[in-house]
Formats: sequence, structure tokens, C-alpha cells
Amino acid sequence: MWDLFTREFLAEGTRLRVTGAAAGVVEAELDGASRSFRADGGEAFAEALRGAGTDVVARSLTVQSTSAENSSVVVYAECTVGGESVWGVGLHSDESDAAVRAIASAVNRASR
Repeated sequence: MWDLFTREFLAEGTRLRVTGAAAGVVEAELDGASRSFRADGGEAFAEALRGAGTDVVARSLTVQSTSAENSSVVVYAECTVGGESVWGVGLHSDESDAAVRAIASAVNRASR
């Protein structure tokens, strides 16, 4: 079950790949081009992507902590991408980074 979930939601996509995030800047590859986005969190990242021509709106972000032993955060993002309702998931030790990855997950799932 975990393998299926990982392939569907957590695997790197081909349309949008987050390569780093720190201090309100997200480094990513969008459609094969390296880009820097000013964004601190998922909703800001979705807004920055819209400014770059990607039709994505973060409708809802839900945060869930994982077990205390690995201290990761899971963010589930309900997005509208190109008029289609799509879910994405991000997993990271930082909540803001997990939210950014959840938005990227939704964009990638919509492009399949």
C-alpha cells in the first residue's frame, strides 16, 4: 500500500520538481527550466506558479504530524489545476516545505 501511495503522490514529477526551499524562496524546475519563486508555504507557491503561467489554485491545505520518531509533517493539498480538482501530498520535516511539495504533487498529478 505504501509503495502505491508513494508512486501516486510522492514520486518526483516531470512537470514540476522542487529542488530546494529556504528563507521564502523555492527553487524548482518547471517544464524543464530552473526557476526561483518567492514563496513561503503552499498557498504562496501556488500564487507564484500562477504568475509563471501555471493554472493552479490551492483550495485547502491540511497538515498532519507523523509519528514522533521521525518528526515529519504531511500536507494534503486540494487544488484546482487547469480547472480540474486534484489532490497532492507533501512530506517533509518542515511544514512550509511539505506544503510546497504538496502543491507540486498536485500539479504533477494533473499533468499525467
